[in-house]
Amino acid sequence: MSEYFKDGEEFGKTILEMFNKVLTDEKAKARFRELNTILSYEYTDPDVKVWVDLREGRTDGGLGGSPGKVGIRIKTSADNGHKLWSNKMNPISAIGLQKLKVEGPMGKLLKLQPMLKQFAIAYNEALNEMGRDDIVL
Repeated sequence: MSEYFKDGEEFGKTILEMFNKVLTDEKAKARFRELNTILSYEYTDPDVKVWVDLREGRTDGGLGGSPGKVGIRIKTSADNGHKLWSNKMNPISAIGLQKLKVEGPMGKLLKLQPMLKQFAIAYNEALNEMGRDDIVL
């Protein structure tokens, strides 16, 4: 059971809101569009899948199955995802410790690493707006 979330839908909505916030920044949107793929985040305990479609200029996201072939798949527990998005867990270390699994071209994913602080700010804002300031790390 998750230390932070009651169910996968709550966590998934938080992730989508974070992406929506980050993608209001034109520089971030341009960096994402360079990936030109579908990102799929698969979390466990609680289970939820979150996808972001970055093909051909799109910046759509949703819960559940993706609308096309996934180019980069990231798998971890929801609690580790919470720590990663809060910028309290280094993703490279997490991969080395097998707390985070990545399928697909790692080079594309590493292009997002300079944005980790921006993600953490947006993630914490999303948590606060959802009334979950009790789990901000």
